[in-house]
Amino acid sequence: MRFPVAPLKHLAALPISNGVGEAAEFDDPTWPRYVRTTDIAGPRSLRDDTFRSLPPEVAQRAPLKTGDLVMTAAGGVGKSTLYGGTAPACYAGYLVRFRPRPGVDGRFVAYWAESQHYWDQIELGKVVSTIDNFSAGKYQNLRCPAPAEAMQRSIADYLDTETARIDALITKKQQMADVVVERSDLALQTSLARRGIPWPNSLEELEAASSTGECGVIHLSQCLDQLTNGYVGPTRDILVDDGIRYVQSLHIKGGRIDFDRRPFFVTPEWHAQRPRIHLRENDVLIVQTGDIGQVVVVPAGFGEASCHALQIARVRPSVMWGPYLAEYLRSSLGYQSLVSRATGALHPHLEGGIRNVPVLVPSLQVQRDVVSEVSEARGRAAEVFARLERQIDLLREHRQALITAAVTGELEVPGVAA
Repeated sequence: MRFPVAPLKHLAALPISNGVGEAAEFDDPTWPRYVRTTDIAGPRSLRDDTFRSLPPEVAQRAPLKTGDLVMTAAGGVGKSTLYGGTAPACYAGYLVRFRPRPGVDGRFVAYWAESQHYWDQIELGKVVSTIDNFSAGKYQNLRCPAPAEAMQRSIADYLDTETARIDALITKKQQMADVVVERSDLALQTSLARRGIPWPNSLEELEAASSTGECGVIHLSQCLDQLTNGYVGPTRDILVDDGIRYVQSLHIKGGRIDFDRRPFFVTPEWHAQRPRIHLRENDVLIVQTGDIGQVVVVPAGFGEASCHALQIARVRPSVMWGPYLAEYLRSSLGYQSLVSRATGALHPHLEGGIRNVPVLVPSLQVQRDVVSEVSEARGRAAEVFARLERQIDLLREHRQALITAAVTGELEVPGVAA
């Protein structure tokens, strides 16, 4: 049977309202916690690493207590969490608070706030702009299922058990995916070790080896014919709808150039005037601002291209093969070596100092053999990871479908009388 519905405000003990809009600058653990949108980790949890607090006299303007549901009113609107803490807390201006009145089980309403029934109303009513928003007044008028309290409690008890089981499966699948990624990241190290080439145990050990050339460790500058910057300057007047590819840092993801995600072009004339930044096959591109340390090799057949604000590492063919250097710099030690040389506290930046990055350099034939093995290992890992991600997605879909059916009355909850 379908449950009757009522405006959410009719189920609330207090008006559904926004919290206090204060700068979150305090982390005094003796003061009430200041719960913000960024603190919401899940439907029942807050992040531990984002703790901020407000003075008690400020916090009392928007207090939270155990069993209150807070929902986001701006940005990622609709996200919610049921506050389970016992310590004093308050909530931010971009959140709204629902406190259940007597006769309403807050857990039931919190589960409803995860259901498709809830999200359909959010999507229909939110204001889409630079930052999506959903006012407290709109939250008050959302239509919420309203069965009898005993039914609410029984459904919440049932969902506590079933969602915990599903969440445990999701966690297990996520752990398996993490192991797949970890093993994939170790593929280079494993392949070299199979050939008797030792992998340094730490960045300090790697740096020490580079100073003497021990174990085939040399500086990046000794592996290159050229290290130069891509074009640095405003792009507003140089970009065109079609022409020569213009690669930027946003195209470098997961060790490949994903140019189609947002293509940029320059004219052939502009490109021809700047031969220093022309990209060639086997050039290694290193992101120097923003997501610093991301690395990719220019693949065969990529075609003519220039780049913007990237370090172009052109390998010395007698010493280094581009795909190997890219794999090495993507490894944990290679990445640490790069970012440890970043300058600028507020906006880290990679400059010419990366010339001294230590690189483990086996023979060219070993480099090619290792890259072949690593590519195969990454391919197998990607297939397994994709399957696990799909299984996780299906579990999440099942979880939401179960919640939706239970809170709306479409599902006959075992052991619960109609």
